[in-house]
Amino acid sequence: MRRYEEGAWLLSHVDREETHAVSVIINLDQENVSSDWMVEIYDHGGRLHEIPMQPGEIIYYESAKSLHGRMTPLSSGKYTNIFSHYRPIGDPEWFLKPNPVDTPLPIIDIDEAFQQSEMNCINKDNNEDISKQCSFVITDDYEIQKKNWIKNTMPYLSPKNEKIINSNDLFRYWKKVNKVDDIDEIDVEVNE
Repeated sequence: MRRYEEGAWLLSHVDREETHAVSVIINLDQENVSSDWMVEIYDHGGRLHEIPMQPGEIIYYESAKSLHGRMTPLSSGKYTNIFSHYRPIGDPEWFLKPNPVDTPLPIIDIDEAFQQSEMNCINKDNNEDISKQCSFVITDDYEIQKKNWIKNTMPYLSPKNEKIINSNDLFRYWKKVNKVDDIDEIDVEVNE
């Protein structure tokens, strides 16, 4: 269990592969918190998703693959979470093996994934109501249709359009959300 207080933040990171295939955050309590303290998770395409939590809510995520943290400081009050981590039983090298054959591919390219989804939707049996089969509303406007698909498929995709490709992007985002302008670089010592 961890309790965070006003000003707390958590640098984005990934967890240990040997022990953290899937992790869970359970928000236990919030005291005098004036605004949502978003969990920030980057998907396989490097896109930021910001997820609000209320007491009793749970988030599951791939903590050894997905960069995650809370780079924006807690604005006020206290925030208490409990965490749990899972990996396949008896297989600490699970992450070195290929995914099972039927594993869905991660959404790396939004346009490509939408087009595939749209084709799957259009190719369904024409005797059925297509709008009930698809995760988005069918319209004549491609961009509106794509926007609806993104909203339904990735509901917490951040409107900030932040994308992390490398450590410089991560540093830039940290400076932005912490309103730090007077630091150009950080000296980091790497232990090998």
